[in-house]
Amino acid sequence: MKKLIYALTMASILVIGGCSSWTEKWGNVPMIGVIETDLLNLHNAARNEPLVLDEACKKAAQDQANWMAKHNMLVHDRPLSYKDKRVSDRLQKKWTVIGENIAQGQETPKGVFGAWMNSRGHRSNIKNYRFKYVGFGVATSSSGYKYWCVVFSD
Repeated sequence: MKKLIYALTMASILVIGGCSSWTEKWGNVPMIGVIETDLLNLHNAARNEPLVLDEACKKAAQDQANWMAKHNMLVHDRPLSYKDKRVSDRLQKKWTVIGENIAQGQETPKGVFGAWMNSRGHRSNIKNYRFKYVGFGVATSSSGYKYWCVVFSD
């Protein structure tokens, strides 16, 4: 009986604790924890060694997704007038190898991941054994397009 009560209590905590994540925001897209988890699971299923979520990578990815959505531009490098024009400028951590995948228009993590896997360069980043850490960003433009970014690092 004690085990049953404990199990029900823990399940309730998980459900109640999970409810607060439904109101979280990630950029300007409701995050709910599911987008990030789905993307991480999809990436790790395609790799030999799993990636680990990293706050610096996440910040750089979200910053780029926000910028692309604000300017309605799908670009890796921002114009020269911007201080942090490249991912290498925005990533606030030590690294020796980094990568970035971006996309526009897909509605779901599965959709954007499929697009990346159908592109040799993007797939190469996803499968690159030198990458150990990852962060994801997504934002919606005023015209309704989703902009996606993933940043990888060692």
